[in-house]
Amino acid sequence: MANIFNGTTITLNGKSFTKIQSIKKTTTVKEVEVTGEADSYATFETGIPAHQVDVEVLGAQAVADTEAGALVITWNDETSDSWASAKVFNVSQNGTINGAISRTFTIRKTA
Repeated sequence: MANIFNGTTITLNGKSFTKIQSIKKTTTVKEVEVTGEADSYATFETGIPAHQVDVEVLGAQAVADTEAGALVITWNDETSDSWASAKVFNVSQNGTINGAISRTFTIRKTA
């Protein structure tokens, strides 16, 4: 089993991201307060989870800034993640003098 990032791949709508610098997968669940007037302490339940992937890449990509479709991440440790429906919601671009131009795609699960 590999424990390095090199070799990890990610596709959205069948289009591959290239020159991947990092991938960050996050699941956030908000707490919902359900305290009743008869309760003697605050009571909480879990809300609906929100799933997000941030992909940092170098240079131009085949993936459009508003791309939507199936997302597949194949990690280099023989595991994978896939969502049947996902969409790019934000793209930021960064560059520095004598440095590479990078883009970060924020992709969210939509179904």
